[in-house]
Amino acid sequence: MKYTSRFTCFGLLLALTILLMGCATPTSVPPTEVAQAAPTLTPFPTFPTRTQTATWTASPTLRPSSTPFPTITSPPSLTPRPTASFTPAIIGAGRDDLPYRDDFSDIHSGWPAGGACEGSYGYDSNETYRMINGLPYCPLCVSRYRTHYNAVVEVTMTKNGGADDAFFGITCRKTGEGNYFALMINGNRQYIIKRVVGTIEVVDIIGESNAIRGGNSTNRLVASCNEDVFTMQVNGVEVTTVVDPYLAYGFLLGLIVQTQEGAPVDVTFDNFNAYAP
Repeated sequence: MKYTSRFTCFGLLLALTILLMGCATPTSVPPTEVAQAAPTLTPFPTFPTRTQTATWTASPTLRPSSTPFPTITSPPSLTPRPTASFTPAIIGAGRDDLPYRDDFSDIHSGWPAGGACEGSYGYDSNETYRMINGLPYCPLCVSRYRTHYNAVVEVTMTKNGGADDAFFGITCRKTGEGNYFALMINGNRQYIIKRVVGTIEVVDIIGESNAIRGGNSTNRLVASCNEDVFTMQVNGVEVTTVVDPYLAYGFLLGLIVQTQEGAPVDVTFDNFNAYAP
């Protein structure tokens, strides 16, 4: 009995020890939840970079020409004056219908008025006759009917402005539009005698003389058309003489302004005097 009691007591102690050591029924603990990884987002596709439209840059201002064009001052317009009604007539054909004088104080003396060669011609308010030529290489001629074999023409000419290379003077032996002799000077102190027949122009002589006042100035021209001899005097000095046997007879005496490369040119004429030599 003694040993049985001891064995029973030992069993109870062992059971108590196991209980105290935590061998009781364990509390149910749920397994640790593993969080699901978030799905990886598919990245948006990368679009190509858009090239920006070019911005227009204003064109630079053109630089001025190194040599500015010269400004041509247009000559003043002729003062309007009434034009006389005039019907030209051939008087005394076969002889010299001379002498003839005109100081241009009478606007009814018979000289024409109008426009040609991009210019104008007519009586001026200063009691002179004025011719403006604005077209290069365009002979501007005006005439009076004075039948003549031979003639000496005197006229005072004033270059008011314009190119110095333009010639101006008188015509003689003129028949129609394209047949005449021209005896002229210019602002470069040059003189010229030429013959025009139709479309053919023949220069008999061209030269220079200090007797001619250059630039914008006044000169007195005496031009002689005597038989086949043509002579020019300027301001009392004989500057040239030539011999030309063509165009021995004409109906018209007149005035001429002819530009060269320079234009326009503005010339007035006064104290026109024509007589037989």
